[in-house]
Amino acid sequence: MKEALKTSPLFAGIGPGETEALLSCAGASVREYGRDEIIFHQGQPPSKVYVLLFGAVIICRDGADGRRSIAARIEGRGQIFAEAYVFLEKAVYENYAAAAEDCRVLEIPKGFFFHTCANNCESHSKMIRNMLSILAGKAYYLTGRLRILSGGSLRQTLARALLESAGPGGGTALSMSREDLADFLGVARPSVSRELMAMARDGLIGIRGRQIRISDPGALGKIVDQP
Repeated sequence: MKEALKTSPLFAGIGPGETEALLSCAGASVREYGRDEIIFHQGQPPSKVYVLLFGAVIICRDGADGRRSIAARIEGRGQIFAEAYVFLEKAVYENYAAAAEDCRVLEIPKGFFFHTCANNCESHSKMIRNMLSILAGKAYYLTGRLRILSGGSLRQTLARALLESAGPGGGTALSMSREDLADFLGVARPSVSRELMAMARDGLIGIRGRQIRISDPGALGKIVDQP
């Protein structure tokens, strides 16, 4: 857990000794979840902030037709999720969280973020400041997602998503399966697979397993800019 928290933005600038004291003061606990196990349910009152220590988590919502829609995928040690809900006046979660694979999660009661402890320690104040920074970053991410899903054809949407996630040299590794990518985009999986293969045939991208390399970023940019 110590190694995971070293990389967590929530614990930035907080030393290991301070971290142990903070978690004890907060009444935090660690839980393990098996693949597909629910971490919190849609309709459940928010009560905790979650920090991923190991594995991956997906935030989902089931439609009236039973179709799952993925709002986000959390992976990488130290990432936090469901934090916005504890600061909203909403009574319940609008989504649910499930383990995308076996995972371990640190759970911090939400009350810890609304006041400083009796000792008024600096590390507690640092954590609250870190939380504000995280919330600002998530707002920026959501703006980016809206940009990706801002209408147009499926090819335009995929082009936006690939250009947003491309690394140096135009390479990107999909961090989710094609099924999860389809859920993220709100599109049937076969449609996503067909369009990706068509884009590969057209020389726009190269595909090898989960790896996608952008062959012609200029052409993808033109696709995105199409009316």
